[in-house]
Formats: sequence, structure tokens, C-alpha cells
Amino acid sequence: CEPVRIVKPDGISNMRDLGGWKTGDGRVKYGLIYRGARPETLTTEGKRAMRELLKIKSEIDLRTAGQDDFGTNSCVFDPDGNYLKVAMPLYCYMIPQFSQTTPVARKYMTHTPNSIKTIFSFLADENNYPIYFHCNSGADRTGTLAFLINGLLGVSFEDLTRDFEITSFCIGKRYRGLIEDGKLVSDVYLDGSSYIAWNKTYNMIMQYYSTGDGKLSSAIENYLKTVCLVTDDEIQSIKRILTQN
Repeated sequence: CEPVRIVKPDGISNMRDLGGWKTGDGRVKYGLIYRGARPETLTTEGKRAMRELLKIKSEIDLRTAGQDDFGTNSCVFDPDGNYLKVAMPLYCYMIPQFSQTTPVARKYMTHTPNSIKTIFSFLADENNYPIYFHCNSGADRTGTLAFLINGLLGVSFEDLTRDFEITSFCIGKRYRGLIEDGKLVSDVYLDGSSYIAWNKTYNMIMQYYSTGDGKLSSAIENYLKTVCLVTDDEIQSIKRILTQN
């Protein structure tokens, strides 16, 4: 990949450009879509940097209204900016086949199709860019959406994992699975009060949505179309906007 572009508007954390990663036949463009933590901590100068230096036009807030969103209902850094709030599922919660009873009962979130369809319809509109998307820490819900976006564009799972683990330098370790004695022994890292199932998410997407060509991008596209009803036109628009040969 090209160098990862870490950006640090004053007051915000865990923020970076999704661009630079190699796709199958090109790269993800820089300067169009950013991921990170909640923007309520931005200083006045940080907000100015978001607007005037990065020229971000839209904020996608992945938190749940009235639950963990600090009462936010408009773009934090630009009073004229576009604002979309969508409760984003994380990891396996977005996969219909997901259900478990131990060690903690967890299951598929049924609001998933509407949430992801809404987000990807927004991403398909070139007028909304540049875009900043976030949850609170910019780790799990944010990381799941980054997985879907860059995975769809053709970024390899190995590089998606590298992006995922950059968060470890900002908020603490985020492993793709449980590691014991230097070896990966489970595809879920934490399954207590926190649920980090990066590797399991990949395995389930490939198990249930692979089209037979072995490509993660094809499996994600199949998932988006069949589960979330994202249209082919929307997918092609996102690819056109965000990738270059």
C-alpha cells in the first residue's frame, strides 16, 4: 500500500484516511473518506481543519440516537454540513446467520439491512464527499464499516487487518482473534462485555456469501446486494468515486 495517511485535527483521535490501500487493479483514492473517533472533542481549530483543510462536507454518525450519541443531531464541525445518523451493527451482528448462546448470548441485529442500505446509498452520491464517519472510539462500528467499504473496493483482508490494528496505537490493542503464546487460537478476541470478532466476521462473510472466486470483494458485494439490497448502480458508483487505476 501507499503510506497510511494519519490525520490529527486538534482534539480528535484515531483518525485516518481510508485512501492509499491497494485494490485488485488500482488504489483507493486519498482525501475522500476518513474514519475516526467522535468529533465532539474537536477544538475550534480542529473544526476549522475539518472544514477548511480537509474540506469534509459530510458526517456519518454510526451511534444509536439517544443511547450513546451525546445528544448530537447535526454535523459537529460544520453547521452547514450534511449529517447522517445510522445505528451501525458491528462485526458478526450484521450477518443473518450469526447466533450464539455461550459464553455470551449474541445474535444478528435485524435493523442491519436498513442501516447499511442507507449508508451505502449515501456513499453512492458523489456530492456528499469528502466524508467523515465515526462511532465513539472509531474502533468497532467504524472498523466494521471500513471493512465493508474498502473490502468492497478490493483491498485484501491482510491490508484491512493492518488498518484495523492501527487503532491499537490510539485506544489500546485490537487483535483480530485471541492470541496465546504468540499463536492465533480463536477467531474472536474478546467475547465478554466487549465483542471483538474481526477474524470471525471475515470467515462468516466468506462462508455464507462467497461467489466461488475466492475474493473477499465479491463476497462483500454479494452480501450488500442480497442482505442489504444495495443496488448494482450504487456499488458501481462507490467504486468509481473511491478508486483509481
